[in-house]
Amino acid sequence: VERSGPLLDQLRRRELDLAFVVGPVAAEFEVVEVLQEPLYLYGPREGQDPATGDWVLFPRGRRTRALIDEGLSRMNIRPRVTLESDSPDVLRQMVALGIGWSVLPAGVAESGTEPITRFSDEPVGVRTIVAVTRPKEAPDLRREAFLEFALSGKPPD
Repeated sequence: VERSGPLLDQLRRRELDLAFVVGPVAAEFEVVEVLQEPLYLYGPREGQDPATGDWVLFPRGRRTRALIDEGLSRMNIRPRVTLESDSPDVLRQMVALGIGWSVLPAGVAESGTEPITRFSDEPVGVRTIVAVTRPKEAPDLRREAFLEFALSGKPPD
């Protein structure tokens, strides 16, 4: 688990054969879309205003953060960010503790025994998760089986 940029660098250096990253990705790679992941607004509790509250978000410079910033801008929200983390689980915990608002995938925010409160039916943004390989690579049965599993959710035969 790593940010998209370092994973793509490892792929270039042949340290990895397959990476799952947030798209878009440079044309130098072969890319297969794995999923479209909506990102929703979550808050510490009702009665607080996201326009004036504190925020906990992914760090600036990340692809996911750029999507979030664009979406919040469309909502006329300029977040006052008090904490940044690459970990969606950490951001979820900060929201649950009442530290601030965030934008997260539902699969993270609404899982577990105590899901946090979603404050929007419409996503703030949608990030595309893609599988990336080097072009014109020799077939690799393990890589292909893992990619098939990621796309279908079922282990290969």
